[in-house]
Amino acid sequence: MKRHVVASLVPLALLLLQPRTAAAQVFYQYPDGAIIRAGGFVAGPYLTIGDNDLFRAGGFGRMNATKYFDVGFELLLDSADGDERFGAGGDLKFTFFPEEASIPFDLSMTTGIGAISGDAIDVVQIPLGGIISSPFQLDNGNILVPYLGVYMLYVDTDFKQDSAPDMSDSDLDVEMRAGLRYSLSSGPDLFVGFHLGRDTTVTIGASFWPKRSG
Repeated sequence: MKRHVVASLVPLALLLLQPRTAAAQVFYQYPDGAIIRAGGFVAGPYLTIGDNDLFRAGGFGRMNATKYFDVGFELLLDSADGDERFGAGGDLKFTFFPEEASIPFDLSMTTGIGAISGDAIDVVQIPLGGIISSPFQLDNGNILVPYLGVYMLYVDTDFKQDSAPDMSDSDLDVEMRAGLRYSLSSGPDLFVGFHLGRDTTVTIGASFWPKRSG
């Protein structure tokens, strides 16, 4: 797989407010570094385009586990280099600061596992990294959250070949995931993210709240 390393700017602005929701992780970007509030659950769709003619459609859910942890899961369908694939993933996120902490940012660590399978390739990914974000309240009452994460990503790939023995490859990459979440005062969270490192991708998505506390 070809690798691209490009630079990214994450904007910062305005006044801070309390942390809010996050979303699942393994294949796409977190909308921020905060964990889901106690008793909360969020879900939503996302779309991704990227290197190797990648087009991906996925859905995720995320729920609170404890004061310091939440968990996420996702399902996806995609096409890359003409190969139709199915995938699933799950992750665990730990926050260093609980919701009541009076600090102007959220900082967390995350790890998980995800797998994609198609006619030409099987891929397993295991990320381990950290993410930081800081929410800002706009004049219209909505909230803007820039976020930035840096990850070590272990990738195990099996290449399926009709006329030759299958080939395997394992690799360790450093990746950056950055973006913005825009929280409407009455409506879903909208987010856009950029995944830079092993491959370059752009993701857009939304978070809805079937159940939400506070």
